[in-house]
Amino acid sequence: MIRGLEVLCNIAKVDFTIVANEIGVAKQTFNDWVRSNRNIPTKRLQALSEYFKVNPKYISVELDENDFESIINIQIEYVKNNPISAIEIAHISGRNQTVGIHPLEDPKRVIIMCTLKGGTYPNEWLDENHVLLKYYLRKQQHDVYNIEHKDNQAVIKSKAEDYPIYVFVRNESKEKFKYEGEFEFSIIKEEEKGRKYFILKRAIAEVHENALMEQLGFFENMEDDKDEISIEGKKRLKQHYIRERDPKIVGKKIKSVLNSGNELHCYCCELDFEEFYGEIGEGIICVHHKKPISEYEEVGEVTTLENLELVCYNCHRIIHRKKEYMGVDELREVVLNRRKIRAKFY
Repeated sequence: MIRGLEVLCNIAKVDFTIVANEIGVAKQTFNDWVRSNRNIPTKRLQALSEYFKVNPKYISVELDENDFESIINIQIEYVKNNPISAIEIAHISGRNQTVGIHPLEDPKRVIIMCTLKGGTYPNEWLDENHVLLKYYLRKQQHDVYNIEHKDNQAVIKSKAEDYPIYVFVRNESKEKFKYEGEFEFSIIKEEEKGRKYFILKRAIAEVHENALMEQLGFFENMEDDKDEISIEGKKRLKQHYIRERDPKIVGKKIKSVLNSGNELHCYCCELDFEEFYGEIGEGIICVHHKKPISEYEEVGEVTTLENLELVCYNCHRIIHRKKEYMGVDELREVVLNRRKIRAKFY
């Protein structure tokens, strides 16, 4: 058996003495924790969680040494929250390359290492909110951009086969990579001399919807709220703090509603985009967290489908209009009362 703490120590290449001193225990005690010779007290588990920047469950979990899927999951969890070198990412994927696209199996996923300046390819962000990434296909000899190459195909097939693309970005080749989040394959475009590139779109995330709404003036009364614009989970610094969100839970909420035979209509005002706009409105809806993500713990919390509600964009705007978010039931009551008033006088 192997403890998650040992996996983290291996990927982080930490000195046991340094970590032991950091959290205030003897080196032998720390060594016993790594080797699963004694349990880790809750207080120390939290200290280790803060040190490695991962959820405590990844530290205390006991794994079979041949459970490569779980071991890789712990490694990925670590690199998502800590700057990491190209060599360390290659160690996770098991590939003898420190650039480009790294497909993983069991379960399927793709790791992409993107250098923006001074690299082989002129990759770049296409918008100021870092939603769209221009990322060049892996090329072969003589600058041939072969779409059929297995690495390029791993990106192309990710959307149809529903597996994530983990994107790591650095500005220059001398820097370590930082995790940017999950992205989706959007399209392939071609420019001069036959060079081809992907457009990768950040997976659905409320922070980018909010950023757009802010640009449009929807948050004019939220002057101090920029530090807590939400994605979901752990905090990370990127011009301002945002909360990381798991995009899959959004899709699961929508699928659960459709699978139950219900329509995608707003809980507050009951607007059904498809009914109102026709075919062009199919599948359009917002998914709102009833518990504000800003109230989540820094290490993240479990989000259940019951904590999510379908709302239209207008109602979502009203809910987020002020720093003290309005509850969906409260807004629904406002809408019903307004309808009663209008019915009475009109």
